[in-house]
Amino acid sequence: MWIMNLSPNWLHPLSGIEFSNRKRLAVLFFFVFPLMFFSETYCLGGGILHVFPPIIDGRSFPVARPSCLVSKTNVTVSESYIEVKTEQVFLNDNDFPLEALFIFPLNSQGPNHVSEVLVNGVNGSFELLNPTELFPLVKKITIQTEDPAPLAICGSTAIVCSGIRLNIRESKSFRITYRIPFQVRDEILDLIIPMVGERFALAPIPDYEVLVRFKMSRPVRTSLSPSHNVRIDNESVGRRLVTCRERDVRSPDDFRLVTTFSGSDLDLRVLFHRLPEKDGYFMAMIEPPVKKNADAPPFTDVVFLLDCSSSLGADNLALGKKTVILFLEKLRIGDRFEVIRFSSRQERLFGTLVEAHQNNISAAARFVETSNSAGGTDLFNAIMTGFDTLSGRKRPGAILMVTDGKATIGKTHPEALIEIVKRYNRSRSRIFILALGPSPDVATLDQIARITGGAMLQAPDSKDFEASVSKWLSNIISPQVTDLSINLKDMTPESVVPEPTPDIMGQESVIVLGRYSKAAGGKASVNLKGKISGKMTNIAKKIDLPKEQHAYGFIAPLWAMRKIASLMELERTRGQNQILGEQIKKLSDEFGFMNYDTSPRHEKFFVNLLWKYKTSFIPADVTQNGVKRVGDKLFKYMKGCWIDTSIKSSISEEQITFLSDKYFDMIQSDTELGPFLALGPEIMARHKGANLRVIRTPPERSQSSN
Repeated sequence: MWIMNLSPNWLHPLSGIEFSNRKRLAVLFFFVFPLMFFSETYCLGGGILHVFPPIIDGRSFPVARPSCLVSKTNVTVSESYIEVKTEQVFLNDNDFPLEALFIFPLNSQGPNHVSEVLVNGVNGSFELLNPTELFPLVKKITIQTEDPAPLAICGSTAIVCSGIRLNIRESKSFRITYRIPFQVRDEILDLIIPMVGERFALAPIPDYEVLVRFKMSRPVRTSLSPSHNVRIDNESVGRRLVTCRERDVRSPDDFRLVTTFSGSDLDLRVLFHRLPEKDGYFMAMIEPPVKKNADAPPFTDVVFLLDCSSSLGADNLALGKKTVILFLEKLRIGDRFEVIRFSSRQERLFGTLVEAHQNNISAAARFVETSNSAGGTDLFNAIMTGFDTLSGRKRPGAILMVTDGKATIGKTHPEALIEIVKRYNRSRSRIFILALGPSPDVATLDQIARITGGAMLQAPDSKDFEASVSKWLSNIISPQVTDLSINLKDMTPESVVPEPTPDIMGQESVIVLGRYSKAAGGKASVNLKGKISGKMTNIAKKIDLPKEQHAYGFIAPLWAMRKIASLMELERTRGQNQILGEQIKKLSDEFGFMNYDTSPRHEKFFVNLLWKYKTSFIPADVTQNGVKRVGDKLFKYMKGCWIDTSIKSSISEEQITFLSDKYFDMIQSDTELGPFLALGPEIMARHKGANLRVIRTPPERSQSSN
């Protein structure tokens, strides 16, 4: 709830604002610009609905901000333009009819061609304001609400619809369609969709969706989102659909999607992030060949290891059975397989590898279905039996193991198990592991999979289980590219993760992250090697090393996530280690990440946190409460103030009062301040080499300023 003391002229929201080039309200007016827009970063927006409390007998009544019921953004990226269709639905949940103003920020870095503005499905009148014209309006809203959130749109061009009326309990929909001329530069698109309006609405959003569809003549390669969990569907080489759907989302982060284009062979793209006087960070995207080889992959020998111990439980065993049967159905005539179920001892179905014809597959399915959970877990002997089964063969071999990884019989120490796998895997069989249960030993299982060139998957939620596991199984047996290695010359990379570089499974790129402190000259040589169908491929590139690069601020926390994951795995498999613990704590504190308790009662939290550190591309997934990232800045909330962690106490401080004339003059002259000043009324931040402190206006001065 919030209260505003409003003068009558605010009933006409745009009154009293002077515009240098006043544009008339229009219905579906087309704004056509002759210039092309050549920027890697495209900012698209969700609208702010600002309402005015009714004034009755000279008194203003407090009202709640309208709730955002629906937020849907549909983006189409083609060779020549980006088309944006945004729909938002707001509900007036007050006991008063209200007047409102709708502000929809557009891309401010280039021309926008607005083709549709609909209010409740009817053509709505609107005005297009440039950043200079928009600022006085944003300033007035900020003063009257005493909420700096709208400052995040400073510097934007915006559609403004005034005279909006919302009756009691009425919902109002806004649909905006516009295009941005587009040309890919450096074959990378960094798409950002701000959610300022959704955060301004305060309440959770029941229906939240972002769709990004690519319709390109060139191949679409890597797509990753450092802000949201997305689903990627490849319709063809140049067509891709990226989907984000969530329910009851509170204060959503801005949506971001990084996508690369062009080329069809094995390729390497490198992005950098480096701040003045700081270490640099890089993200290498190793992209598989677009088209799979015409030759069918070689026939494979597969051993299934199904954990039937009592610790797994009936429900998880049922998921394990489903996984083995899903994989059995993917075997080809010509493949060979064996099924082994294990608990305190091992039980083999055939006693040897058999051909994958229908009778054997049916017998294996019956064997799997009749499995029950009982006894302990002899993980060591199960793996050894798998190795023995695959010994002496001349074609690719793989073990698919379904387990929680908690060894209770035989060799049980994690580090010993890992060493044994290294030593006795003479047949160089790959181990692929589905980790089941509420708290599987993912640290041990992942290292076992990784040292054999395999992979591990933590069992997904039951609603996504079959689709996710089926996709994983389809990719794991015949890797696209093997024996990958990256050599970075003319710079000093350190702490590269993951190491060694994993094989490429399926069509998903492998992401390698690293930190570096020194670089010789402005360019670096990069050499990528890998085997495709057993044939070595070598790619050499020259890449620019930026002195400064602010655009990709998500790279540094992503590197820290992967580094913490590797340290957590070492700590878990080796036992408590003071040095490892101190390294984890140092990185967690530096990046505002969550730490953990190693006691048994917190085992489930540890496992889930480790998996997020290891696999998530979203730093917010592991960020502490009371910590926020804005661009390349990290803020911590302490004693009512958001404090920039890069503040230097040795630098003199400039103090500015929230909502003062100086405060707004500063933002108007430097719109880069808007996004982090939008965090709250009290801020301490380092900006352009100086310390800036914003303090809340005393109540008596606030009253007089209005």
